[in-house]
Amino acid sequence: MTYLVDANVLCEPTKPRPHPGVVEWLRRNEREIAVDPVILGEIKFGILLLPRGKRRSRL
Repeated sequence: MTYLVDANVLCEPTKPRPHPGVVEWLRRNEREIAVDPVILGEIKFGILLLPRGKRRSRL
């Protein structure tokens, strides 16, 4: 089965205190995850809005 995931799910592991259930679900299903290109653009745009620094560089 393939899961189409949204930005909030993909970004969960980058949070200061990620939800362990979401992180585990992503780990268990990494080969079954699909991402719409629009979501990738949304994430990239969000990263570019961050102030320059360690977090932005890490992402």
